[in-house]
Formats: sequence, structure tokens, C-alpha cells
Amino acid sequence: MTAPPPTAGLSRNQEGQAPDWIDELFLGTTTGVRAQWRQRVGGTVNLANNEMRHPRVEELIVEAVRKLHSAHWNSYPDYAYERSRFAEIMGVPAEQLLFTAGSDQTYLAVFRALTRPGTHLLTQLPNYQQIFPYAELAGLTVRGVDYRPGAGFPLDALLDAVARMPPGSLVTVSNPNGPTGAWWSADELTFLVDACAERRCLLLIDETYGAFAPETVLRRAVDWPHVLVVQSFSKGYGLAGARLAVCVCGSTEVADHIQRWNVSNPVSGPSLQVAAELALRQDELRAIHAELESSRTRLREEVPGLVGGWAETSWGNFVPVRCPDQRSAARTVEGLARRGFAIRHLERFGLPKHIRISTADLATTERLLRSLQETVHDVRGGTGRADSS
Repeated sequence: MTAPPPTAGLSRNQEGQAPDWIDELFLGTTTGVRAQWRQRVGGTVNLANNEMRHPRVEELIVEAVRKLHSAHWNSYPDYAYERSRFAEIMGVPAEQLLFTAGSDQTYLAVFRALTRPGTHLLTQLPNYQQIFPYAELAGLTVRGVDYRPGAGFPLDALLDAVARMPPGSLVTVSNPNGPTGAWWSADELTFLVDACAERRCLLLIDETYGAFAPETVLRRAVDWPHVLVVQSFSKGYGLAGARLAVCVCGSTEVADHIQRWNVSNPVSGPSLQVAAELALRQDELRAIHAELESSRTRLREEVPGLVGGWAETSWGNFVPVRCPDQRSAARTVEGLARRGFAIRHLERFGLPKHIRISTADLATTERLLRSLQETVHDVRGGTGRADSS
């Protein structure tokens, strides 16, 4: 019998494309979510992605990496041991802690394990962008509470929205909020915790930026059975490339249920070792965070006057600033890029007049401010502000 040609069974002319039956039976056409590949900002000081920029934390990472040995690379991690170790570091019960490969994988795990198509999801608008494609892929019905420039996310509006959610819904908030820096205190969050319990909703609190806020609720989560709190090592520890987060569940039953999907398995052993080493250097990390908070203060004091706008109150490692209009925001971003600094235009987050600048060590912050002065001079033709007139 003659062997069929390699393209037998394909119903399209171009090789490398899936035949129609794969589209029909496996891929589907109901979602508009596109595949994405993150790209690093090259040739610039990256103050766009809120990665920790500080020379001392880079030294601490190098020191931690030097302590790795071959077993960390050629052996599977002992996740049970690491779970106990990190639980002690974080001050929570081990049986209520999970690892995920970054906080976005916590969202993915929660959506897979604790929702079904049609589940209602209530969140802030804007919020961490990856929530929305994950929700669409999971078939969730998304409802949002809008950000109010100058006021943040009014708690009353969120509580009112929770009161209208059907039982079995999922509520998720970032605190501090990633795009805007808005933050609620632990006492304020308690009202949200109680409202979700009354409506029989799960609550996921994302504290990715918690290291820069006055307090977090990670340890309190163990007393709230319907609550999950995730903290990433990307921002507060400068380990964005390690892809590591911890999720603390309010009940062991919820933690065990999520772990049935083996969510901790993608976490690498070297990432766990380096993160544990840094977690034991809290005095030095606090000093680094204090300098980044000083950077935040400098940005909040200086940038609004330069661009002719005003700064939002931010509790993250960044400062959002509202420019006079969308064009001046875009031109400020472009001008700084020409001078070697990448900052973020928040147009994609529904805030077209806003820019966002990440904190850094004070020397880098001062260089950024000098470059911004030069940018403003160019944009304004020497008049001193970066608006569009």
C-alpha cells in the first residue's frame, strides 16, 4: 500500500494551518481572545512595568543566586517542604498556602477550579489586564465598578454592586490597584469581606503591590473562609522574572480543591530558593522600600507641575498623573522614550489622559525628572509644561 502524502486529511491549502475539523472540534470560534507574548522594553530604563528598580535589590538577587547548587536545577522541588518553609516566613498555616507561577496564574487557577461558565465576576475597572481574557476564556460574566479620577474606587459603590451579585459569584479586587494605586485599609476591606459572605460570594484580594501599602490582610485571610489573598514576589522583592506568588486561602478545603489542578507544579525550585533567601533579608528590603516610597513622593511632588496636571493618590510603587489631555500624555511618553526612559500611557486601561511612572532608586528618579524637564521644554516649545496647546 502506498503511504499517504504528508498533507493527507488537511482541508486547507497552506501547510502549518489547522484543518477545519480541528477548528470545529477543538479550537472553537466563540472567543475574541488573542494569543500574546510579552516583550521586554529594550534600550531604556524601564519605568513602565512597575518592576523594582534598585541597585541593592539587584545585588541581593545575585548573592542569592550564588547560593544555588546543582540539586536545585536537576531535582524536582520538594513542594511540601517549601510550603512549610514559606508558611513560616509568611506567618500563615501551611495547609492554607499555595504556590503559583505569578499572581496571574492564581487568577487562572481560581477561574478554573472555583467557577463555571456563566459565573458572575465582579471586579474593579480598570484592573490587572490579564483578568479579562482569562474570564472570557472561562465563560464568566464580568461586571465592573469604575474608577473615579481623584477619588479612587468608592467603597460604597463596590458594596452596592456586591449586594446585587447572585450567590456563587466571584469578587476580585487589587489592593493597591495596579493601574491606579488606589487602596483600601484593612478595616475598610472588612466591610467587603462581610458583604461577600452575606451574598455567599468568594473574594479574591490581589496584594501584588502590598509591600508598598501601609498594611496588608494576608495573615487575616486565614480567618475568612470565603477569601483568598495572593501576593507576588515580582514587585516587593524585585523577582518579576522568577514568576512566583503565594496564595493564602481562608479554608483548607478551598486550598486543597485548587491544588487538585496541581497549580504549584509549574513553580521552579531555583525561584523558590532565591525568593526564600530574599525573604530572610527583611531589614534590607524595608530600607529599599523606604527609598522607593521617597521616590514616589518625589514623583508626586514634581511631575504634576511639569506636565500641567495632577497626581492620583497611589499606594503602589508608581505614580499615575493626569495630563491636560490625551495628546500631551502621549507626547510625554514619546519624549521620555527618546531620552531613554520608558513610562506607561494608561490609554489601554481606559484612562487616556493619564501617564504612570514607576518608582526607582532616588538617583534614577532624579535623572528621570531632569529628562522630563527637557521633554516638557521640547513639547511646549520652551513654555514649561507638556500640554498640547
